[in-house]
Amino acid sequence: MALEVPPSRVPEGGRSPKTALTVVLVAMASIVGFALLGKAPATSAPGSSPPAALAAPSPSPAPSPEAAAVTPSAPPPCAPPRIVALNGPLARHPRPLAATGFETLTPWTGADGALVADAQVGFWAFGSGRLTRLDASGTMTASWTFADDPIFGASGIVPAQGGGVWLIGGPDISWFDGERFRDVIAAPIPPSGMASVVEVAEASDGVLWAVANDWTAANEGTSSSPDGRVFHWDGQSWSDVCRPETGNEISHLAVDAAGGVWVAPGNATSDVSYFDGSTWSVAPSDPAWLKDPARPNAWTSGLVAADDGSLWMAAGGLAHFDGKAWTAVRSKAVDLSGTAALAVAPDGTVWAATGSLKLPGDVDSHTGIVLARFSGRSWTVYGTAQGLPAPEPSNWATITAVATSRDVVVAATRDGFYRLSGDRWVRSGPTPEAVGLAWPEALLTVSSDEAWVGSWDGGLWHFSNGTWTGVPIAGWKPPLGVFGVARAPDGTLAVATNRGAAVLSKGRWTVLEEREAHAITFARDGAIWVAERATEGTETTVASFRLDGRAWVRMAYPALATPRWPTGLVAAPDGELWLLSGGWFEGQSLDRFDGTRWVHESPLGESQPSPFLRLAVAPNGDLWAVGADGDPPDWAVAHYDGATWAVDRAFDGLAEQGYVRGFAIAPGGSIWASTDRGLARFDGQRWSLRFAGSGFNALSFAPDGTLWAVGPSGAGRLPAGQLAGPDPSAR
Repeated sequence: MALEVPPSRVPEGGRSPKTALTVVLVAMASIVGFALLGKAPATSAPGSSPPAALAAPSPSPAPSPEAAAVTPSAPPPCAPPRIVALNGPLARHPRPLAATGFETLTPWTGADGALVADAQVGFWAFGSGRLTRLDASGTMTASWTFADDPIFGASGIVPAQGGGVWLIGGPDISWFDGERFRDVIAAPIPPSGMASVVEVAEASDGVLWAVANDWTAANEGTSSSPDGRVFHWDGQSWSDVCRPETGNEISHLAVDAAGGVWVAPGNATSDVSYFDGSTWSVAPSDPAWLKDPARPNAWTSGLVAADDGSLWMAAGGLAHFDGKAWTAVRSKAVDLSGTAALAVAPDGTVWAATGSLKLPGDVDSHTGIVLARFSGRSWTVYGTAQGLPAPEPSNWATITAVATSRDVVVAATRDGFYRLSGDRWVRSGPTPEAVGLAWPEALLTVSSDEAWVGSWDGGLWHFSNGTWTGVPIAGWKPPLGVFGVARAPDGTLAVATNRGAAVLSKGRWTVLEEREAHAITFARDGAIWVAERATEGTETTVASFRLDGRAWVRMAYPALATPRWPTGLVAAPDGELWLLSGGWFEGQSLDRFDGTRWVHESPLGESQPSPFLRLAVAPNGDLWAVGADGDPPDWAVAHYDGATWAVDRAFDGLAEQGYVRGFAIAPGGSIWASTDRGLARFDGQRWSLRFAGSGFNALSFAPDGTLWAVGPSGAGRLPAGQLAGPDPSAR
């Protein structure tokens, strides 16, 4: 056996002599911040006159059956259409809720990334696959999850003019009032790995505006950034309003009191665009804002339209548009570069979840550690001394969102909801449970009632007998990202984390190595195989660990030819090991271990790039791989029977479902995939969408056929008896 380095021994229950390496956790692209907070604008007049300071820019050369049908349009050449005022009420497409049959297992974790004031009374919050309603005092009164309807698998919310919220992020944009969906509209761009709607805003006349980012050109190498597009919904169809200079990612959208549309780019140093119903323009900025030292390399984290017609923006620093120009707003009381959320009260008071602090264990500076109130003249800062929770090591903000009604201010934190009472903040709801489960990613199913889940920064969790328990790993302190979990037939558990790889045997943890590990599996002979990636840009290696008496012996093998992130490692029943590595932009690679080294496999032929994103082993031992290139997806499903590959580029119906995030094969042989548009099932002849809108990243089947799923929609399971039943999202 050709070894890259001499074997090293790790005493069982001991710690590897390797030094821990710094790791940058990759956050999910599914996290979206929503800044259209507070009371909605009172009037809207498409085509109204823009603020005098604005100058026109130079010319620039599958959803729910009841959803309003939309044929996505290709990017136009491009000439902005003139948006005219509506003549009569908008057509609506209501429908009742339809339970999915899934059992939601994730408790309320408190990680609500979106919080908005209801147009009538109370507040709404959304996070970890749960929509929560709060009353006028900020107290939780009701919640809904993916179990109640597939639409609740969305990624965010914005307030609705008629009360309630619009849910966005799935194949539909849906207005929910607390009892039913009052309107369900197909998104202007179907979600895929390359394109998605990032925010929506409703004008006072009921029309919708949506912004989307399309990464297709960037993925093909013809652009360095995504195309940011803006769409208008008139009750019947979407129209692209042809934003100039589309080659900028869009992060936020706001509609002002006069009906003007404002679009903020992701890059804080780029200008905010304005559309008055017929023409795009850019407002001037004062020199102090243009030269604000906090803007370079910063991300736009909030854009809010106030009732008085002005706008506020958090983009490295804080800026205010008063109808004439964007001006910098300074503060000596707090670091505004750490702003994670922004809201404006009806009286014009500005609230920011802001501040920055580097804590032990933080990869980057911890943001959103205090709440700051700006009266227009002075700042008041609220922190732990005023009752807010203290920041903890994490990859997320402590205060994730803030919203205000006329009389009440509510903040969403990793420790639950807080309300301002006098000059102090008081808890306005229960203490969150299982906070580390806010971003579940890795999934290992043991039975219909037992599973292990790894979180992006919340460590390892065990579900058994209806209860979640956080499991410390080898003394490693949080934040701890668990990317892979594997289990041997005797119950021995192994994990791959950002700190390294470790094994749990007979109640005792042993650290195998302290270098970043992304995938892990047990081979047939009991060896543990770990796919490693020490740091960005370094080689990708795979090592095996075998128990020799009381010590684990490490053997390393020649590195892969091209450095890529390990994304999947499976051991087939015949003993063969398969490694999947890569990403959307760096390309994917499928490799097989031949006993001494890793050999690249090309099911599509050597001249074709590998599109495979997920691997699964069928009950009969066959290997399945699925993936896609391009947008719309050019799908390939490959099947390996131990001797030859069979590839189907037109796997019937899969291309219609978007990109695959999770992939699993049921004990009976049926194939399931978690896609951008929901859960898809292959019945032997065709793929069909079973639960439109679900947000799951990983799928796994229990021996009895129970389907487990985890991701942004939380953690849930579907009994085997309902797998082949009617689709609740097909009405």
